[in-house]
Amino acid sequence: MAIVPPATPLNALLESMAEAKPHSLTAERREAWAAAVDAMVERARRAWPQLTLAPEVFAAYVGQRLAHDAETDLSASLEALRAEDLYLACACVGGNDAALNLFAERYTPVVDAALARLGRQGLASDDVRQQVLTYLLTGRGDTPAPLSRYAGSGDLGGYLRVAAVREGIRTLNADRPAHRAASFAFERLEAPGHDPEVMALKNRYRADFKAAFQAAIASLDDKDRRLLRYHYVDGLSTRDMGPLFGTHGSTVTRWLGRVRETVMKATRQALVAKLGLKRDEFDSVVRLVESQVDVSITRVLSE
Repeated sequence: MAIVPPATPLNALLESMAEAKPHSLTAERREAWAAAVDAMVERARRAWPQLTLAPEVFAAYVGQRLAHDAETDLSASLEALRAEDLYLACACVGGNDAALNLFAERYTPVVDAALARLGRQGLASDDVRQQVLTYLLTGRGDTPAPLSRYAGSGDLGGYLRVAAVREGIRTLNADRPAHRAASFAFERLEAPGHDPEVMALKNRYRADFKAAFQAAIASLDDKDRRLLRYHYVDGLSTRDMGPLFGTHGSTVTRWLGRVRETVMKATRQALVAKLGLKRDEFDSVVRLVESQVDVSITRVLSE
């Protein structure tokens, strides 16, 4: 008969991790990890004294979402988590009424602020607030609730702000399919001033341009792609993006400029190398890339 380990927070956390081997721990490491798990639980409980949540339940919830490298000490991984935010999320996902009320009290203003930006595009915050809040908590169709996917690696408010904007944009585009098609259809893009030279180049090399642009985006690292997605797809301002990256909006502005230039340069180089363009055609490629980089970023990342 298999021996069932006692129901402690550490065992609950380890059993919920995909590759954990709770029975193979040395006594010294088990003691250190147990202390780290208990400290995490206590930190979370102090933040939300109104909530009653079994330590083992919370620990198992954390274990299911813990991105723990086998070479990294578990204590350090737990210390880096935003345990307070995960505690509230765990209680909400479990249907705790007190937690749901606290969630609405704290994060409804966050959703309102996120959706207010979309009001300028024809989407009134009051019309979709409840829909977005429901989506954050329960998901939509086969899409799991964003709150249940939160892993505690960043501020919960920032995470929910991005999810709210994405859902708001989805609602906006669902109500305005013609606008969405016009925004993202590469084939319908026109160069500023209807420059006939640039338009002719685009028509001639449309497939090559698209492939080069997609390759340039794919070559970016995860952070740079997140920067572009938050700004061009989710519609976040650099000021809103600052807290998501732990910096100021002015720094995000500089980062975006750098990434945008990287994409433009890579696209130009790929086109010139593949097509063997002459000098005058190269100048047209430069104008083509510069004129369409922003909307092309939006289209590629939206796909």
